[in-house]
Amino acid sequence: MFNPTKKRTIQPSVRKIFFGVLIVLLLAPMMLVSAKQKTKHLYFKQGHSSIRVRGYLRGKNDTASYLITVKAHQTIEVRVYQCGRIGKEISTGTAIFDPSGKEVSNDADMQGNNGVTETAVAGTYRIEVSPSQKGGTRGPFCIDVNVTKSGTNQ
Repeated sequence: MFNPTKKRTIQPSVRKIFFGVLIVLLLAPMMLVSAKQKTKHLYFKQGHSSIRVRGYLRGKNDTASYLITVKAHQTIEVRVYQCGRIGKEISTGTAIFDPSGKEVSNDADMQGNNGVTETAVAGTYRIEVSPSQKGGTRGPFCIDVNVTKSGTNQ
């Protein structure tokens, strides 16, 4: 028989588990939507001034970030292009930021996927690749980074 005056209690450990699961379920979609990739530092092989990196963007809010340390008065040239399975084309935008965080890239091809900048100061520059919202927002890409002395084409 049910006694309305008797109070039912939930064990504290069951309550903690329930609220933990509830929080994870509520926050998981937000974490997936706004997730940013871990920034990768690029290093050139001894005697080389260029590098090719493969990347993948997971959606419209994703950004792939790369760090590169350069000397003053060098030119950073970035080219992003498709590499991967046909049918997984992605439209990308590219930006280069100086050590202070100011965007310094020149869009070399007027399409948003190439960037060039001459470094005014030595330091660590950041290259960001993100979906341009013109086409596909999810898929593989390749990025070529070339660093030369300004005014030369080494």
